[in-house]
Amino acid sequence: MTNQKEVSKYVNYLRNKGVEVLKPDINEGDVFFTTNGKTVRFGLVAVKAVGEDAARHVVEERKSGGPYKNLSDFFRRQRVMPNRAMIENLIKAGAFDCLGENRATLLANYEQAMAATSEDNKRKQSGQFSLFDEIEELNSDIDIVKMAELPKKQILENEYEVFSLYLSGHPLEDYKDAYKSVTFTTAQVIELEEAALAAQENEEQMANIPSLDGAQVTAAGMLLDVTKKVGKTGNEMAVFKVQDLDGTMEAIAFGNTYTRYKDLLKTGNIVLLDGALKNKDGMYSLNVRAVREWKKPDAAAEESAEAPKRNVVFIVKFPHDYAALYPRVKEICSAFKGPIEVYFQIDGKYYRHDQTVADSDALIAELYGVVGPENVEVKERKK
Repeated sequence: MTNQKEVSKYVNYLRNKGVEVLKPDINEGDVFFTTNGKTVRFGLVAVKAVGEDAARHVVEERKSGGPYKNLSDFFRRQRVMPNRAMIENLIKAGAFDCLGENRATLLANYEQAMAATSEDNKRKQSGQFSLFDEIEELNSDIDIVKMAELPKKQILENEYEVFSLYLSGHPLEDYKDAYKSVTFTTAQVIELEEAALAAQENEEQMANIPSLDGAQVTAAGMLLDVTKKVGKTGNEMAVFKVQDLDGTMEAIAFGNTYTRYKDLLKTGNIVLLDGALKNKDGMYSLNVRAVREWKKPDAAAEESAEAPKRNVVFIVKFPHDYAALYPRVKEICSAFKGPIEVYFQIDGKYYRHDQTVADSDALIAELYGVVGPENVEVKERKK
């Protein structure tokens, strides 16, 4: 399983089924995925820069010589000294957690342990290693310099760097309940992309795959790999990925949109993106039209409680195809209950919706995604 979207979907599927997904482990894991029916553990080769041969030796040596005790013991028992990228990535992935040290401590000490082992190996090869040296080697574990553990955010970023997914948590886990009111997730396009890949050489099957091309949506998630570029017209633009709890998708913000929202379009920011989906050869991207900060639910609630109550009403104008848009607008309003009245404008006439809503930026952003920013109005109530 090499496609990262497939791996991410597989991990989410397992977690939703109550199956615990475990990190790779030099003392408990194997070269590839393993399962005992109740848990699934990542293999060592799932980590970037870890080759199959090197992973196989780590596992075989553990099986024949017993669990690794510490960093020094690990390096002494390797037939060929691993490269630094492999060790650093395994530490970031959590594969060395079993040694009883936190990841910051392991990252700060592994190079010293490697150097000490390499020096011992050179002495052996030069014939300068005596029986007393061998006895001393048994007790030559380096003195570990203890470090405070990395912040949770950094641990997760490190995991994503070496896995392209998160294992010990997720930066968006505080938003899990908030996602219940989000009407679009990447899962919807990932499913269509997988169907398109499966039907690549079958025109009839491809023609029967539903399309979301042109659909107006609001994507909610964290921005990744934001890159500024200059378009053919000389205008600045940004290409990036947006990640939610289900996966990632490509996105782009052109000219005026980028200029207006560039302060929000930064890697790591958690935002709401209004835009249109674009389907090219079965793969989807989001053409962003507007960007909003998406605050943590507790912070948003606190801010709402402290903010003065606005005496306003919301007006939603239906520009076309009322019958198709109304169910989605109604669903969004139902997810944001509160004291504010909502009026629908249809063919120049106003109709009061029977559901009142909260004074919420997230609600406004969701409505933008359905009817467009120009068709949502916040209007002061007449006194």
